[in-house]
Amino acid sequence: MKRIIVLALLLTVFFFACNTSEKSKQTILTSNNLKSSFIALQSDSAYTLKTPKGAILKIAAGSFKVSGNIKIQLELKEAYSMQDILLAGLTTESNGKPLLSGGMLYINATANGKAVDLVKPIQVSVPTNIYDNSMQLFKGEVTADSSINWIDPQPLDTGLTAKNLLLGEKLFKANCASCHKPHIDFTGPAIAGCRSREPNPEWVYAFMHNTAVMLETDPYGRKLKQKYGSVQTSFPSLSKYDIKAILDYCDNYAALNPLQSSPPVIVLQPDSVKSKQPCGYDTIYIAKPDTSISIVPDEPVQKTDEPIPSTIESSPSSEDTPEEISPLDFTDKGSTGGMYDIAINAFGWYNLDVFLKRYPGLSNINLKVQLQPKLETAMHVYLFCPDKKLLQEASLLDEGVYVFGDAEGNMPMFLNDRAVLLAFGSQGDKVFYGTSSFSIKNDQTVSINISETTEATLKSFIEKNNIDGIKIDVNKKEDFEILQKPCDDFTTDTTKLDKK
Repeated sequence: MKRIIVLALLLTVFFFACNTSEKSKQTILTSNNLKSSFIALQSDSAYTLKTPKGAILKIAAGSFKVSGNIKIQLELKEAYSMQDILLAGLTTESNGKPLLSGGMLYINATANGKAVDLVKPIQVSVPTNIYDNSMQLFKGEVTADSSINWIDPQPLDTGLTAKNLLLGEKLFKANCASCHKPHIDFTGPAIAGCRSREPNPEWVYAFMHNTAVMLETDPYGRKLKQKYGSVQTSFPSLSKYDIKAILDYCDNYAALNPLQSSPPVIVLQPDSVKSKQPCGYDTIYIAKPDTSISIVPDEPVQKTDEPIPSTIESSPSSEDTPEEISPLDFTDKGSTGGMYDIAINAFGWYNLDVFLKRYPGLSNINLKVQLQPKLETAMHVYLFCPDKKLLQEASLLDEGVYVFGDAEGNMPMFLNDRAVLLAFGSQGDKVFYGTSSFSIKNDQTVSINISETTEATLKSFIEKNNIDGIKIDVNKKEDFEILQKPCDDFTTDTTKLDKK
């Protein structure tokens, strides 16, 4: 009799352990939801490719392990937005440790219907609005339940964006740090976003290059002197490219420190504004093209700098009624983004990530989720933070109660961050789901009301960036995407800019 009781207890413990530690397979939010892009290549040719979502691939001749010159079919999936990451169910975890993602991609190649290997690395540049030099490249390991565990982190390549920001940091510390902070007011105004405080984007270059001359002719410059009570040192030895590096560094610093400053906002400029930037660094938003991978033609390298005018026409203003100057009264037309540069040596899934514990200000929180009503079907509960591209799946603690992190529901998170919960499951032809948006606290239980829907409707909500009025991706620009700018002569036609 005792042996029967012991056996029953063991079976109960085993059943509970399976339900709390293992995640049952779900087929609603999977990588199959991401559209694959394809392009046919010749194995003995070199290519520079532009993907539908703005990545740049450089493939050397003879990169594929094949005999002779044959046709290669290259396949690519991209998940750079929170929408794509959620739609594909791509959690941001490495052996259970939370990650913040900078974007994911899948790359594969076949020849005559059979998989081929790489013998030379493919150089990939992935677009980003904010460049975080702590990011690493993780390889995707497909687990038994078809989810992906991100492993084997490797450092990124030092590409053009990284070099430009390093130059900007060096020049800022040498020339500006005694009077300015990148992101907040100090002796002088915050530098982040200064390209947008005057309608003419050339203004800041002329002002930094020859401040004294600008103060004689420019009303806005005189307002700055009136507000801060000092005159900025002129930097005639700095080129326009040097000044731009300083501005890019400050904008990027502000975006990486949102608790201390508001991140710059990229605004679509009118079609009449022809903005040109240095070779391959900035990104812009333009109307979406078709969804195919395209071959980028070789372009001659052109100059990336030009003389800075000593004076520039400013916007009209009244000296009798000076306006208050505030670092928050702008929307930044200068992009703070760029490219993460990586080298891919084998086909499969890759993720640009950084361990969450790297960031200061984390708190160990306890979060439980209660589903109402309780359902017999297996439910999947996701937690995501839209502004940090973090996605984690919960484990079942008790009937209708789910936890994140360890078995007690403890995990590191940022207090007061906006977070969203999505619960869903299926039973036969029926699909059930519920959502909740909340602010993260130290110890909380969040309830989710479950409703019936369809699989197609749930996917449509995610694709439209809206589930029950909750926005999924805070950085999403509807009907626009990021593309790399070509090399050009760094000139700007500002004659048709609207004056404020």
